Amino acid sequence: MTGLSDFKYGIAFEVCRTTDGQQTFTASNFGGGTPTAALFFITYDTNGNGTPVVDAGLCIGAATATDAEWCFTATDEDDLSTTSNTGNDWESDQCLQLLAVGDESTVLIEADFIEFTTNGVTVDWTTTDGVAYFVKVILFGGTGLSVACENFQLSATRNADVTVSSLSFEPDLLFLTGGFYNGTGPVNHYRQGFGVSVNTGEVIPDNMGMTIGSSDNASPSSITGRLILDSNLYWHNGNDGYYIHSFASDGFKARTILSAGLTNHVGFLALKFTDRKVGIRICKTPHAAAAQKYTLDVKPEFVMLLYKDSTMLGRPAGSLAGQFTIGTFTAFNFPMATTGARTTARHSRCWPTTFCPTSICSVTDRSKVLTAVANSSMR
Repeated sequence: MTGLSDFKYGIAFEVCRTTDGQQTFTASNFGGGTPTAALFFITYDTNGNGTPVVDAGLCIGAATATDAEWCFTATDEDDLSTTSNTGNDWESDQCLQLLAVGDESTVLIEADFIEFTTNGVTVDWTTTDGVAYFVKVILFGGTGLSVACENFQLSATRNADVTVSSLSFEPDLLFLTGGFYNGTGPVNHYRQGFGVSVNTGEVIPDNMGMTIGSSDNASPSSITGRLILDSNLYWHNGNDGYYIHSFASDGFKARTILSAGLTNHVGFLALKFTDRKVGIRICKTPHAAAAQKYTLDVKPEFVMLLYKDSTMLGRPAGSLAGQFTIGTFTAFNFPMATTGARTTARHSRCWPTTFCPTSICSVTDRSKVLTAVANSSMR
C-alpha cells in the first residue's frame, strides 16, 4: 500500500470488570499509535467461546471523545419465556450498557468513555453487577481518517428530512444504530437496528439496514426482523423507518419513510477516508456448510458482515425466529458479536477469534451484506 495514507483498525475482545472502575481494552492487531474512534458491542455472553447463553441482549455503542459518545441497548426476555418481557434504552453520555432481563428499568452495567490509549481505549465502569461479560471493540485511527460521533432525532413526519450539519467533513461511511425510542430512561419493547450508509458520490447513497424486534407482554412471544437495502431502519411492524437521503460537506440528511409519530433517537459514527473507498455487496450463504468466496472489485482491508436469517431482502424473518449478527474481518479474520432468538429460546453470543458467525436458527439461503473498506475503488 505504498503511497497511501495511514489507516489503522483493530479489534479488542475482553471481559468487562466485575467492579466499578476504569478498564482499558487493547487491540493487539491495531499496529501501534492511538485510535480516534471506537465501536462497542456487548451481550449477556460470559462464555466467550461461541456457546450461546440464555436471554437475548445487545448493546451497540460508539465514541470519539468524552463529549462524543452514545449507546443503544435492547433486552429480550428470559429464556423459554412464553409471555414476552422486553425493553430498550438510549444513552447519549455512555458507550456501554446492559439492562436486566425481565426488568428494563434496572441497569446491570454501564460505562463512560475516558480516553484513547496506544492500541486501545479506556472506559470507566460506573455500574457493575459482579458478572464478567465479554466486550468487543472495533478501533479505527490513522492520519488518513477523519471521524465524528453524534446523534440526532428523526422527524415524526413521513417523507420529512432531518439535516445533520455539524460535521467538519463530508462522510464516506456512516454506522448507525437506534430503536423505537424517543424518551429518556428505559422503555418497553425490544427494538434494535444497525445500518450502514455509503457515500457513492451519486444522488442517493447506498443504504442498508438490519433490524430485530419483539413486542413487550405478548403471548405467545415472537420475534422478527429484516435485512433491507435502500433503508437504514425499517421495523417489522411497518410503523417506523428512515434512510440517509443525501450527503453534504458538513453532514447528511436523514429522511423518515414511515412514522408512528415518534422522534426516534439515532446514533452515528461517521468516517472520512483520505484515499480509501467504501462499498456494499449483497450475498447469500450456501445451502450447506461450505467455504464460499465473495468477489469484490479489489482486495479489501476491512470488512464488516451484517447477517440476518432471512431468505428474502426486506421481508421479515417470521415469528418463529429472529437473528441479528454483526461480524468484522480484517487480515486476522476476527468475528464480532451476535444476538439471536427463537420463540421458545432466546440467546446471546459474543464470538472469540476462532469462531465465525453461524446461525442459531436452521434457515438456509440466508442474506448477508458485506461492507468493505478498500485501497481503491469498489464501484
